Amino acid sequence: ATLPLPAKAGKASATTSGNGGNITVKSQGAAEDAGSIEAKGGPQGGDGGSAEVSAPQVAFGGTVDTTAPQGKTGSFVLDPADIDICSLLCGTSALTIDIALLTTDFTVTATNSITVNAAISSAATNNLFLDAPNTTLNAGISLPNAKLEFTNSVGTNTGTVSSASGATISANEIDLLGDYATVNVAGAVSATSSIQMLGNVATVNFAGQVNAGTLHFHEPLTASTISVSNAANVIPILSFVGGETV
Repeated sequence: ATLPLPAKAGKASATTSGNGGNITVKSQGAAEDAGSIEAKGGPQGGDGGSAEVSAPQVAFGGTVDTTAPQGKTGSFVLDPADIDICSLLCGTSALTIDIALLTTDFTVTATNSITVNAAISSAATNNLFLDAPNTTLNAGISLPNAKLEFTNSVGTNTGTVSSASGATISANEIDLLGDYATVNVAGAVSATSSIQMLGNVATVNFAGQVNAGTLHFHEPLTASTISVSNAANVIPILSFVGGETV
């Protein structure tokens, strides 16, 4: 069965001072959300709250606001088994995420896979987290003022992060925290500050151009194969876990 959420899917905002509340919507089947979720911090003080929509199948087309005029913006989590982020005529569109990033940190936590088939682009300072054993970018992501993070909280180390040759990835900071078998970045990738490999990855291949202030590998590299070979790369500092730089 599908759980449709009402136009006002949830409101847990502080009215004067204080933190926004927590909103959680869960279904054991499918969930469709085209409404608004609001967990804002108080106008006189407090941080934004948190919200989550969780179901094996989630179609999210709503809005989320966890801003805080006097504090830190809160967070929103979309938690399906698998998700396809595509153009307008689909369950969860890239445009929906673009709009949500104006007013919340946005996390997609998938049990199995995340596939990005339409470009995500936001000039906001809120961050995007893609959390799954397998993440595939067939379209680009542009977050010039925010962090893009790939992670794998499921805990396996057999999955992959991959991008197609035409899928450009750019952000202020790019972090790969999860453990994966393979990270294969075929398209161009750039970060104003740094690209950090903070997980344990067996094979890392940056085939496209890399442009970053620092490319940092934080985990021990004893069993890893690393290729950063594009002739057009611009990497002033290449550093490793022990502090060595190249």
